[in-house]
Amino acid sequence: MIHATALALAMASGTQAAAAGWEMHDFETPLGDKGVALRVVSKRFTDVHLAIACDGDTGTRWRGVTVVEEPESKAGLGMSGDVRIHFGEVSARDVWQVRTTVSERRIFMAGESTKFARRLLRAAAESPTAEVTIDIPGVGGKPVSLSFPLAGLKEKVGTLTARCGDWDIEEKR
Repeated sequence: MIHATALALAMASGTQAAAAGWEMHDFETPLGDKGVALRVVSKRFTDVHLAIACDGDTGTRWRGVTVVEEPESKAGLGMSGDVRIHFGEVSARDVWQVRTTVSERRIFMAGESTKFARRLLRAAAESPTAEVTIDIPGVGGKPVSLSFPLAGLKEKVGTLTARCGDWDIEEKR
């Protein structure tokens, strides 16, 4: 719960991005830890973000890839973590943890963050127009499709990994 709250604070910092693009955001967790998130806005809902983040003084206490839905969002995401992830024509089902923060932000956390972050980077390297679509069940049960552009991720990920205790996101060649 603390980690979800910490990430929600990261998502709330700064103004909503009007255009697609990965942005770095520093934040402070409720415990006073420093944290950092690299995030991008959904193409359809500007109040939903995809983020790669870490917290703790060294960046090694917690690392995650999440989808964050802001309070009052029009996306209407439910509380099921049964998601479907699409990279072009390839799709896979996964189960993510779901938390709601005290401030009513909904946080969906990937189970295998490093593996998922690496997949995001691979897709970004394959095409400058690559995107990931994550289908999350809505309040009524019908899936809500959230597409996130991956352009620019490769250029920014080094800054994130350095601040996250050298989190080894990039695959070795």
